[in-house]
Amino acid sequence: MRVGLIIGKFMPLTKGHIGLIEFGLQNCDKLIVAVCSIKSEPINGDLRFEWVKKHFYNNKKVQVEHITREDLPDDTESNRYVSKVWGEYLQSLYPEVNIVFASEKYGEYLGEYMNIQYKIFDVERKTIPISATLVRQNPFKYWNYIPEVVKPYYVKKVCIYGSDSCGKSTLTIDLAKHYKTAFVPELARNMFEWSDLQTENLNINHLEQFAKLQYDAVLSMTHFANKILFCDSDNITTQVYSMVYCGFITDEIKKYELNYDLFLFLDIDTPYIEDGQRDLGDRRKEMRQKFMSELDIRGIQYILINGSWEERFSKAVKAIEENIFKGGGGISD
Repeated sequence: MRVGLIIGKFMPLTKGHIGLIEFGLQNCDKLIVAVCSIKSEPINGDLRFEWVKKHFYNNKKVQVEHITREDLPDDTESNRYVSKVWGEYLQSLYPEVNIVFASEKYGEYLGEYMNIQYKIFDVERKTIPISATLVRQNPFKYWNYIPEVVKPYYVKKVCIYGSDSCGKSTLTIDLAKHYKTAFVPELARNMFEWSDLQTENLNINHLEQFAKLQYDAVLSMTHFANKILFCDSDNITTQVYSMVYCGFITDEIKKYELNYDLFLFLDIDTPYIEDGQRDLGDRRKEMRQKFMSELDIRGIQYILINGSWEERFSKAVKAIEENIFKGGGGISD
């Protein structure tokens, strides 16, 4: 029985790694894929391990392992000393392995020190011209080389933020269409529409529900987004309204606060439209200040979006291009 071995950091898993693993599967009966990680690396090792497991979940020939030894030597270049130490360790860990696969010179060294066969795949990256380093440097530029299980990790979240009746919902939808991607609506508004709930009946239990719904929706929609996800409002919005309507904020609400890559703060220089759900039209300036203060308290930078509807859209796109796609990889690339 030919038992193969592939080791790597998979930081992140790329289609180049997948090509190597598929090459290994063509040349052995069972393949051990060992994800190697240490705590100081920029992408969590457990997450990388889960990516590889999830991608090959249905392939019974693949056995995914996670090696977390902090004491083993590491080198960015293939190195005989490092390979010798790793070869001895891997041989003791997986004595059944009789062939090793790699896309770098260390595969040859491992085979030599483990006294087993080795096969090298696409060492010059001609078959699949990608590396994990390139993806880390500019994931959007190399988006097509990132497997679906990894893409949500790199999706950038843009929060369309502000008080009542400033055009958040419309801008969110328009930007999602422009960038051919997904968006998350303000689910609290949907809950009002789905039920007989009125602002005068709003209580802390409702707000805790809003917070969890919005949080779950954002995490879920990252799996459907094309590089960027637009979010109509956020948990800070829920916290502001919790203070306004209930006078306090619970830890249950706070625990659902997420980090966003860009905040677009919509100004109040728009007509106030009373739609049956809003009741703060006479407090617009006050609410604007509350929303702004919450960002300032957290040290969150934001882009102020104002002007006509056309100007708002243009300013939003400019902010996104300059802050999200500044390294390339936008919809026109």
